[in-house]
Amino acid sequence: MDLKKRLRKFVLKEQKLDFFGVAPVDRFKYAPEGHRPEDLLAGAKSVISIGARILKGVREAALKVQYEGFPRYLIYSYLWYGYSVLNWLILDRIAYLVANLLERRGYAALPIPSSGAEWKIEEGGTRVFGQFSNRHAAVAAGLAEFGLNRLALNPITGPRARWVSVITTAELEPDPLYDGPRICRPDVCSKLCKEKFGAQRPICHHACPVNAFLTNRMKEVIIGDKVYHYPDMDMVKCAWVSASGSISNIVVVPENVKTFEDIGKEIARHGDPIVQWEMRFAHRANYCGRCVNLCPSPNFEISSIV
Repeated sequence: MDLKKRLRKFVLKEQKLDFFGVAPVDRFKYAPEGHRPEDLLAGAKSVISIGARILKGVREAALKVQYEGFPRYLIYSYLWYGYSVLNWLILDRIAYLVANLLERRGYAALPIPSSGAEWKIEEGGTRVFGQFSNRHAAVAAGLAEFGLNRLALNPITGPRARWVSVITTAELEPDPLYDGPRICRPDVCSKLCKEKFGAQRPICHHACPVNAFLTNRMKEVIIGDKVYHYPDMDMVKCAWVSASGSISNIVVVPENVKTFEDIGKEIARHGDPIVQWEMRFAHRANYCGRCVNLCPSPNFEISSIV
């Protein structure tokens, strides 16, 4: 059997995951130096992107806590099955098995962790930079397009999927870039936001409790012959609300929190042992997810919004 077909069958049929795609390394040529596939694995030819959907019930559990006043412990279903288990116990495991299969065939393969890889902190402690972007790999493999929430939007699940990547020296047949109907539709989304929340802007931007999307600073991303635009982000604000605010219910960023180091200091200052335990327990898992879970893509139905 053709190697790509074997890998696809393994991921989609045998392991029951949802998405599989292949990108050639030249689609990453505009990525920052040091973060391209061939920078991480000598002789890299292809990047495999693998995705798993976030379950509808898991999404709804998070929204019930954040918008309907349900007890906070219900959000652990989202923490585990929308983030931690999905990333670390499912996607990372499959990435290893795919890489192992490739290496048994004589190729080198480098699985990239789905989440929790060490970050490079830049610009005075205000930005983080991972070794490789699984979101960009999903777009490059034809499985998604970028939305204004900076996420990879899949035509079936919208932003509600998690991704993992395997870089390999195997030259696999690439999948075409996504070229279907727009998955991010700001005009339709803004009308839904006006109807539901009274604000005429994309729901993901309205939903962010700390206004982390910097809509006056748009970034351009080139992948293959496609050009995508999405806003820059205040990463410290985003980290505060996902790592602290949604645990302690403090969603206003304190004035003294300017860097990632400040977040840890501020949480420690509160001295709440429950919060401290949850922080250690959650590690880098995400308690917020509003830009993921409130996004009406791909169906844009008002009933899909709380």
